[in-house]
Amino acid sequence: MKARRLISEGGFGPEDIAFLTEVLENVWDEVKPDRLVNGLEKSALRERLAVIIIAMAGSSQSQSPKEFHDQVHHVYLEQSQWQMSAEACCDTRNPHPPSQ
Repeated sequence: MKARRLISEGGFGPEDIAFLTEVLENVWDEVKPDRLVNGLEKSALRERLAVIIIAMAGSSQSQSPKEFHDQVHHVYLEQSQWQMSAEACCDTRNPHPPSQ
């Protein structure tokens, strides 16, 4: 899978790779969609999650594993919500964007 490969090729040591892959799997099990989301396939969404994990991994040394997991989960959902709002607002097929 490309998401796992992104993590394993991210310049982390074996223990970090195991931990980050575990976070990927756990968070993905919690958020994975059962269909396309905003036209993105599951693999693209999973890759996005891997990129978030890699980006956050450098600043996670002072966090517990649970704190890191929770923060990754939060950031992923926050970015997904933002994208859905932006796409709905800017979708030319929708003449009436959602009001806020």
